Amino acid sequence: MIARTSMLPFGKSMIVAGLVAASTLAGATLSMAQDKVDRSVTVEQYRALYGSKPTGTWVLRDGEDISWWKPVASKKYHLAMVIPHVRDPYWVAVAYGAYEAAKELGVKMDLRPAGGYMKLDVMMADVEDLMARGVDGLVVSAVDYSAMAVPVKKAWDAGIPTTFALIPTSYEEAPGVSVNDYETGVIQAQLAAEKLDPKAKIFMLNGPPGVEWGKVRAQGFKETLAKLAPGMEILGERFHEMDRTIAQQLTEDALATWPDMKLIFCTADFQCKGAIAALRAAGKKPGDVWVTGVHMDEESIALLKEGWFAWGLSEGAALEGKYATYMLVHILEGNPVPKTIFVPIRAYTPENIAQYESTLVGIDFAAPGWTPGGTLVE
Repeated sequence: MIARTSMLPFGKSMIVAGLVAASTLAGATLSMAQDKVDRSVTVEQYRALYGSKPTGTWVLRDGEDISWWKPVASKKYHLAMVIPHVRDPYWVAVAYGAYEAAKELGVKMDLRPAGGYMKLDVMMADVEDLMARGVDGLVVSAVDYSAMAVPVKKAWDAGIPTTFALIPTSYEEAPGVSVNDYETGVIQAQLAAEKLDPKAKIFMLNGPPGVEWGKVRAQGFKETLAKLAPGMEILGERFHEMDRTIAQQLTEDALATWPDMKLIFCTADFQCKGAIAALRAAGKKPGDVWVTGVHMDEESIALLKEGWFAWGLSEGAALEGKYATYMLVHILEGNPVPKTIFVPIRAYTPENIAQYESTLVGIDFAAPGWTPGGTLVE
């Protein structure tokens, strides 16, 4: 059955809205994936088959085997992935997942990093250029939810389907793979209520202003914290470019303004590293001021073990890139897909990290030493 309720830490369940017709989708997708006939279709044919707005949510459980869902490519498609940057291990892991999928499926995959979340013009130009080069499909992780909907719609209308990894646009025809951003905030608030003093003071680093994930993660945290720990105080929030030095400076300013803060909430682990640099510079020791974030790479795991992180959440970066590529090939092959696939969320703590360490490559990490180039798979 394709429609599932996830099993998250602390017994919390995802709310699955607009579920797909489970048996129909599972059976149809499996039979089509195994069919060796050339089933590639045009966008107009795909719309005629399934409509122009995909529906349904598939919530994956940790450790769930979905190898049966891997598509079979009837031809060597030329695909491309457009992402914000490759400056941090998160986006490297997303690209690694796309690389793994393209290699498995026997398709070509190019990569276009825009160079940062503020590089909207670059990302829009990259999509236009890839369309002109005649790619068959695109995975687009948008730096701006609204603005990037314009080139994504243009791609679909030109017969080039798109999916997204982590970050969608407002264009409703494009499905994709993500983490339940609101739920990451909920889980972090639950942990804060469980582990911190009931009157703890918190500073928030929310990430880039133009993307939805930072806003939604922060919203989930604030709304849940207000219910579970009304005595805790949020001192301030900052939106910012994803740059360690910026996160460090913002934390230094916050420490000067609010020296009694106890937790720095981050929407991603990349900010945590800048925050920890500021704490070290201020003479703080692990546990004096906790940090918490989403996505844990090798460096973050080491910092977790040292005691700087109170906890950190996995967001399955490599799975997002891999399954977004699977989804794109399914569309090209004429197979139905859900609107959104949510990857599992894990909560890593100093106490439980040892049980997960052997499973991180291909879920949270790229393989050691792997670096992305302009062509991931030729």
